Amino acid sequence: MGMNHSSTISENVTQTVKWKVENISRLTQNKVIIGPKLYFSRSCRGNFALEIMDDHLHIHFRNKSDTDLKINCTISYLKYRNEQFEYTPFEHLGYWDVQVPKNRCKTVTEIGNFTEFIKILPADTLTLQFELSTEGSVNTPPESLLWIPKAEDKTWFDERTKLLSDLSSMHLNENTDVNLKVGEHVVPAHWSILCARSPYFKKMYQTEMKERLQNSVVITDVPAKAVKEFVSFLYTGILEEQQYENSSLDEMYNLYYAADKYEVLDLRKMCAFSLSTRISVDTAIQILIWANMHNDEEVKAQVMDFIASNFSAIADTDTWKKLLDDNTKLAVEVIAFCTEKLKNSR
Repeated sequence: MGMNHSSTISENVTQTVKWKVENISRLTQNKVIIGPKLYFSRSCRGNFALEIMDDHLHIHFRNKSDTDLKINCTISYLKYRNEQFEYTPFEHLGYWDVQVPKNRCKTVTEIGNFTEFIKILPADTLTLQFELSTEGSVNTPPESLLWIPKAEDKTWFDERTKLLSDLSSMHLNENTDVNLKVGEHVVPAHWSILCARSPYFKKMYQTEMKERLQNSVVITDVPAKAVKEFVSFLYTGILEEQQYENSSLDEMYNLYYAADKYEVLDLRKMCAFSLSTRISVDTAIQILIWANMHNDEEVKAQVMDFIASNFSAIADTDTWKKLLDDNTKLAVEVIAFCTEKLKNSR
């Protein structure tokens, strides 16, 4: 296979990534299971995948970015031994050092006699642990975004997916007791779920007699699409891959805004991570404005670092010029940060 020798990032970091796959014995021949997503810097990403072929379990790495990735990795699996659970490296297979070409998939390890291997796994669950060392930074999405069997796949339709499916449809049935009204749109829900998942709604339920008596909450500052996704998350705790990857920058911000306003911190964290992976010359200033407005110091720090490293390009954008006019205080903060970073780099 030809190798495209594109430029790489010199900083080395190590991070632990865990991936749990339930009902592993039901994995059928030639079925590919996609694992957790990894972000190597802001423009590079990939993921692991599992596949069964001829009673061999293949672990692939899929490079989904536009640059080659050089990765060192130790792979272990969780087993029960000496009356305790512990991670055990795969013998002779657990370590690999490989360069994966851009937009390519590469098999990194192969486990033979899979039928016998799964018999030693606890609760028919394969839990893999990857100790990754790579050129560039590594970020992983929150644990709730790790792979979960889809309910419509009967092979993987276990108790957990049944519960998620039931909860997901719960707010669509006729037994809801509150409506969230967004213009002409109505999103049904249950006060019990809203109060349990959101301190904001809990406080509203306890103090706002009008909303309780009318069983109706009017929302004017969040689009209907974001409200529907927000309510769905309250019931399941899952942000669907389609929402996470395919939403526009504004759509992800709308969900982030709702999560922040209604104090759903796990969703806020997921949306913040998504926003941070979308930082570019064109989007940096807008994301900075949002992070500053919501007092999100983590996202703000990431975007400030990006601006400092790409200031000459960002200074030519219309968004930067608009920031100078509309928010002089924030613009001055950016300039001071860039100046200090440049001074320290000398």
